[in-house]
Amino acid sequence: MISGNGIQDKLKQLLKRTIISFAIISGLLFYLFTYYQINDKYTNDAFSVIKLTNIVLENTFSDAENSLNALEIFVQNEDKAIDMTKTLNIFITNVKDASTMYVGYSDGRFSLYPARFVASDYDPRSRSWYINAEENEGSIVWTDPYVDHGTGEYAITASKKINDQMTIGVDILLSEITNIVENEKIGKNGFITILNTSGTIIATKNQNLLAKNWDEQAGSHIRFSEFKNGQVSHDMKNIYYSVKVKDKDLIIIGQISIDEILQSMLWIFILITFITFIIIYIAEKITIRYGNQIVQPVIALSKSIEKVTDGDMNIQCEVESDDVEIRTLIDGFNSMIQSINEKNLEMQALYEELYASEETLQEQYDLLYENKIFIEKSEQRYRSIFDASEEGLWDMDKNYFISYLTPNWYDNFNLNLDNSELNEWVNLIHEEDRKRVHDAIKNYIAKQIESYRIEYRVLNKNGEYVWIEAVGISKYENEEFISMSGSHQDITARKKYELHIQNMAYTDSLIRLKNRAYFEEKHREFIESGSDGTLLLIDINNFKYINDLYGHTFGDEILKQVANRLSSFSDHIDGNLARFSGNEFVFLLKNTSDYHKIVAIVKEICDIIETPLINGTTVLKINSSMGVTIFPKDGTSFEQIIQNADIAMFHARKVVKKSFYFFNEEIKNSAITEMNYEHLLRKAIEEDEFEVYYQPIMSIQNKNIKGFEALVRWQSKDLGFIMPDRFIPIAEKTRLINEIGLIVLEKACHFLEDISSLSDHELDMSVNISVIQLLEDNIVEKIIKIVERYKLEHHRIKLEITESITLESNESAIDKLVQLRNQGFGIALDDFGTGYSTFKNLIRLPLTGIKIDKAIMKESISSEHVYNLLESVVDFAHKINIDVVAEGIENLEYLDKSQKMDVDYVQGFHFSKPVPESQIISLIDSLDQLCLE
Repeated sequence: MISGNGIQDKLKQLLKRTIISFAIISGLLFYLFTYYQINDKYTNDAFSVIKLTNIVLENTFSDAENSLNALEIFVQNEDKAIDMTKTLNIFITNVKDASTMYVGYSDGRFSLYPARFVASDYDPRSRSWYINAEENEGSIVWTDPYVDHGTGEYAITASKKINDQMTIGVDILLSEITNIVENEKIGKNGFITILNTSGTIIATKNQNLLAKNWDEQAGSHIRFSEFKNGQVSHDMKNIYYSVKVKDKDLIIIGQISIDEILQSMLWIFILITFITFIIIYIAEKITIRYGNQIVQPVIALSKSIEKVTDGDMNIQCEVESDDVEIRTLIDGFNSMIQSINEKNLEMQALYEELYASEETLQEQYDLLYENKIFIEKSEQRYRSIFDASEEGLWDMDKNYFISYLTPNWYDNFNLNLDNSELNEWVNLIHEEDRKRVHDAIKNYIAKQIESYRIEYRVLNKNGEYVWIEAVGISKYENEEFISMSGSHQDITARKKYELHIQNMAYTDSLIRLKNRAYFEEKHREFIESGSDGTLLLIDINNFKYINDLYGHTFGDEILKQVANRLSSFSDHIDGNLARFSGNEFVFLLKNTSDYHKIVAIVKEICDIIETPLINGTTVLKINSSMGVTIFPKDGTSFEQIIQNADIAMFHARKVVKKSFYFFNEEIKNSAITEMNYEHLLRKAIEEDEFEVYYQPIMSIQNKNIKGFEALVRWQSKDLGFIMPDRFIPIAEKTRLINEIGLIVLEKACHFLEDISSLSDHELDMSVNISVIQLLEDNIVEKIIKIVERYKLEHHRIKLEITESITLESNESAIDKLVQLRNQGFGIALDDFGTGYSTFKNLIRLPLTGIKIDKAIMKESISSEHVYNLLESVVDFAHKINIDVVAEGIENLEYLDKSQKMDVDYVQGFHFSKPVPESQIISLIDSLDQLCLE
């Protein structure tokens, strides 16, 4: 026998080392890749928080500067004496974080608001804010932090010299700026610090460091000079991300501990180590398997040669191989043995006749002996197979006595393996399954079912129920049942897995509530059975804004907290709760249809949702809209009930954003009407059903037509003539206003180009634009492209906006208005005096004009108070270079009031109602004859 390491061992070692090396290298590469990904995540988080802080700071400082500029304009344009305390009171309200606004005079006098103690010898001319303004006349300058003598807190001051006698200033407490940065975190413990360009700390998490120099604080090895150009720096403990605030002498620094980043990598390292060991283990199995496949033919050939060496010349190597070289060796070996045997046969032929009789007897004896051995081995083999099988094999006679049970398998149950009946086994079956199993056996033996295969639970010796799959086949003689054989297989693991999969399919992975699929499958039958019940569909209002402002991780946490609250309440009242979609929940109250009881439950749900939520340092209060439908009163199908609740929820959100609403046919018809309108609006866009009417805008000073306002009308082929108040809200809701708005602009520009030759002076065009349009990314480019297509100067197009409350909360929309204003377009605030229009809009928005609403103009006729208020508005607007248009001029009395107010332009039925393009020429001729008095 040849000893030593064979080719099989060597091949196994080679494969094993190769796979282990690959696993280790892959693990190291994955660890490095993950480290850089996590580092990038913290970098992105840091710059996102810095960017948000930057925006808040810019707004804070810009509000202060804008207020000073507005105060300067007001003071310079006011002829009469000014009550400075009241004036400061008005303008300080526009600066959110201001503590004090004041004026220092060149003769040493001093005025401030709000009033507080000022030392009798206080001289503003000796203060740094006054000196800085003197040195930088005409510019707004900011001081370094100092202790405010009135509040005792650190503050910074913005000041500006507005004339030879007067310097104005506004204080912002560093504690207010610190409040901004305290709520911003990078990762778990990272925070924000704000410095000025001299390295003085003006805001940080630790208020003890306020007004101190960065380079003098302990704990940092990074000098302030490294932050000036904005970069990423780090020392042994922390990473610093710095950004310089545009046009402000401020630097924002985000700081995060390196230990926090490394801590994030710990579990990844453990996971990679674990996976590496798994791969090594798998490598061992793979090398054994594939090593055997590769070298098995060689080993078989080697054993065949050893047998030949031992004298067995009848051997043939029957091993199959795909390798040509090994196949050649095997065929050569077999040919050689065959040749040797042929020679041996020739030699033995001489002795055959002599031993023929003896050999014949011996052969018969050997055959009988071999058959006996084969039968014994076969019996033993099948018994071993039965004993080793993972299934329990059984055999039962016609009297239901069990003649055979696989010992190893059935030893787990309380059965007599040598003598038992079917009833003994049936008694171990779970009582919920017992009758079903008994009926299945009975029906199968009676040939009432084609096969016997059933799953059920059986009690084992440990007192636990395990799941069994039973399969059997029966035998008959002359159509009479004689026996039944089969197997039992333990499928407990498979059942648990199926239950796990089912739970995954029916459970929301984020908030662990049942999902929509489960709700429909579980409760459809109840809803459609005719039983009483109520279904609530709950929508968290403005959830998109929460995700946009705080991020989706924050939003997910809010959803979890809401779900936990609703789940606890559902358990308390025996309700059925599920997550229906993104931020919607569905609540089923079975056997509940009493109106007053439902209202009480819904109000309690409102209170639960509106209780402030806390996530980290952020406290958030949300509200919801709920649709309520009662069945079977409101419907009998599952789909209908869901649709009813959805319609009611939408109506609740439309009426007020903190409400619930019960479904009724009226709101259903309203929803159907809106859907029909949406369909017809899309058709109207495709078939060009929109017409533009034009109403002239008259110049008070020049007594002629200044321009026109373009007003859309819908000449529907299906509904007839439709006014804007009926279809514009639906168009905005469905965002079809984006296409309609551009259609109106296109037609208005075309019209303006055509009529320009009819007037001896330049005409302009006012076109309404919705905030929905301003939310489009490329709306500015689209407007410019349309106007330039007709070769119109940009200043001849004025865009009128109305939704001021939406604009104030949407920086993107304001930015687009600024872009349009910078391109020369006019920007006007329509319906001024109604809704949310405030003086703040005159300062914050890039306006060139305002239009006083016709309802306010009407009130000014009968109310002197309203007239005086409007007169002040016009005066203020003129001081900040904003034109004023008075709407609703219906007669000479309105016109006279407008002239006395000193408005620039007028518009109304006194001159003309809105008319189609075909009537414009005759309108221009008639207005040329009208004398404005």
